[in-house]
Amino acid sequence: MLKLLVTSAFVLSASAAQPVDYRWTTGFGQGTLEAKITNRSKDELIVYCASGQDDHPAGMFFTIGGWTYRPREKVYVQFVVDEKNHSFEFAETQYEASGRAFFGNLYNFVAALASSRSSSFLFEIPAENISRSLSLLNVGDALGKPSDLIVDGCK
Repeated sequence: MLKLLVTSAFVLSASAAQPVDYRWTTGFGQGTLEAKITNRSKDELIVYCASGQDDHPAGMFFTIGGWTYRPREKVYVQFVVDEKNHSFEFAETQYEASGRAFFGNLYNFVAALASSRSSSFLFEIPAENISRSLSLLNVGDALGKPSDLIVDGCK
């Protein structure tokens, strides 16, 4: 009987791993607040607001696992949240929301993420035929509520 219990415990512990729930996280350092999501493929999106700096810059960084871009290369990215596209032009892997129009685009995207009821959103680079899914678990805690978003301090 003991052998059966030990064997059963071993078989159950060696079964396939359960999927990981990737969640949004937040961080703060040197006057910059950031919210970050990563997936299993090491794709990553960071939304930041440097409200502790004089000019209050806001923007995003992305990483696609295994891809590199040349310095200052323009990369056209679109995010699909609740079937609505949010398009951005990144310089290499950074989007700087300098100016009202660029900040407005960032603000609308962050608000769409924060208010979404979906479990994930798409991160696409059409020129490279890349489409990845990123989780929306815990997004409200990381980006804030639509009335108090992470980027509000950078207006």
